[in-house]
Amino acid sequence: MTELEKLLLTIPESGYTLEQAVSEAIPGNLVPFDDTFSLTIDDPIVKESKSVILVVCTQNSWIDHSMSLVVDPETRKIKYVVSKYDSDCQYSRNSNDYYLLFTPLSETEIDDEHLIENLNSKLGEFQNTRHLNVYKDFALNSLKPILDEVHGENYDLQIKDGSLHVLIRYPLITITNRDESSRDIEELYCVLIFNSELKLTDFQGFRAKFNFLDVKTKYAHSHLNSRDLSNLFRVTKFCTGSTVLTILINDFNESFNSDRFDLLLYQIDNFVRYESIEGTPYRYLSNTNNDNLRVLDSPSVSPQDVKNEALRFFEDLAVNSSIYQPMFSTSLDSDGNLSIKLSATHSLARALSPYSRVHSVYNEDYNVFRNIGEQYDDSYNLQEFNRSLENTTYKTFRNTPINYEAEIKNPENGATETEFCSQELYTYVLTEFQNKLKQQYELLQAKDLSLPEHIKQNLVSLS
Repeated sequence: MTELEKLLLTIPESGYTLEQAVSEAIPGNLVPFDDTFSLTIDDPIVKESKSVILVVCTQNSWIDHSMSLVVDPETRKIKYVVSKYDSDCQYSRNSNDYYLLFTPLSETEIDDEHLIENLNSKLGEFQNTRHLNVYKDFALNSLKPILDEVHGENYDLQIKDGSLHVLIRYPLITITNRDESSRDIEELYCVLIFNSELKLTDFQGFRAKFNFLDVKTKYAHSHLNSRDLSNLFRVTKFCTGSTVLTILINDFNESFNSDRFDLLLYQIDNFVRYESIEGTPYRYLSNTNNDNLRVLDSPSVSPQDVKNEALRFFEDLAVNSSIYQPMFSTSLDSDGNLSIKLSATHSLARALSPYSRVHSVYNEDYNVFRNIGEQYDDSYNLQEFNRSLENTTYKTFRNTPINYEAEIKNPENGATETEFCSQELYTYVLTEFQNKLKQQYELLQAKDLSLPEHIKQNLVSLS
């Protein structure tokens, strides 16, 4: 049963009033703070109360639970209320949305019992019931039959912040791309949001479960932006690019079309299972770098280790040139000195990775490789993960708590091998390549002075 359907069952035919919502959380007398308000400081309701709470019931309800009363000295009538925490926050009578709750509980009692948190929850339920009639027929007659057919019980209907949210759950899918790379994705949720005019206003997504590779690479989905450890479960907009799905979403932005709703759902299903490399994904599914987890101090690399690793690489390269095929650009400065620049630096670092005891990650901001340690900083990473649990948008799915989880400890006992070698090995081998090319150039220059400079440079690069 969806949450919207359960909400319908729990609301009496007479409706769920604001007074009921407030009384279920905090005892007291709720009085409209509008043009009819005429209480004085001497009225029993006021005299018997220990604290006053301002309840504002707009589209998004909110409260201020520490109010002071400002009284007219002549009539002793309450003129307006002021927040004890901020004297600039003054509230006068409002025709529709302001209420004062005079409660026999003190502010300390309310805080100690976490009653304000409960009151906010009840006000949220009340707001949902206000919008229920707007979405009832639309949700049950236009959406539910098609969602039942396409997704069975892997969808939910919820009312949040005055909008209807359609959650679609994918317990396990495999996403692929044109290069036939693939990656399993667990607990992916797509969210369609409809406003009171029954127009589709947003298409969002989030994950409720991450494996270790997902966590360290900030990967939720190729078309969702990256997820820092402290925001793993945040909900963000899907990038749909120039696709059929984008066209459909734009159509539903204008008006709902029941005849094409099933097509929209099937296009979403295709979309979440395919990484469009052509459209430049937010995060590539092939990425294996550690962009997210803090590691312990970088290990030291001795010069002798680097030389030994480089020697093994060059020995293998002499036997099998397919291990690495260097690409260089060469140029001469004004003094005739040869300048050599390596193209595609990542390919050299990848080729050297099997020979390197220590590995690195690539820092795009500074265009450098940075060594990583052999263990992650589990204490810090756990702290950041716990922060992400505090900031989840959707708490339940079909009236059952969503189990948010992530694997933040390396299942391979802390090994941190990546696709890149150590920074020291990369620098050493690059220098060796450049020196060899310069030697080749000088040899060629000595043998044949008649060749044009650009021909010499090309010959050197090819050699």
